[in-house]
Amino acid sequence: MQNLLLLLLAIVALTVFACNTSKNGDGKDAEDTPEAPDPYAPTLHDIWVLETMDGEAVDRTVKRPQLELFPEKGTIGGTGGCNQLFGQMEALGWEITFRNIGTTKMFCRDLMETEGAFLKVLEEVDHYQIKNLKLILLQGDKARLILQKVD
Repeated sequence: MQNLLLLLLAIVALTVFACNTSKNGDGKDAEDTPEAPDPYAPTLHDIWVLETMDGEAVDRTVKRPQLELFPEKGTIGGTGGCNQLFGQMEALGWEITFRNIGTTKMFCRDLMETEGAFLKVLEEVDHYQIKNLKLILLQGDKARLILQKVD
């Protein structure tokens, strides 16, 4: 009887141990937090068009901001919706920063507000995720920009 009790206790202990090994220390499943790429995700170099900014869908009936990222060169190009944009970027693992962003100086009455907000938020993000052909640019825990792969 005592051997049976010890056997049952060992089975319970192994089961509890096995259930906890898929966690990565912060309570999240290991598969939910992919290992950081080195030096950055290979799919980051692509063309991306804005879908949402700070949780709000952008108007799809007008020209939307678009980014082309060149992480190997440390540069970006694209459009804010109206003006062509250019600047610098740095990506290491899941961290990303954009700086020295400049634009041409055209005026587009219906696009300037979105373009200005987009450029401001772009310089505030600090890391990214890529899921289901979407580039998610985050600041802290908040998804600030979500862009769709377009090429």
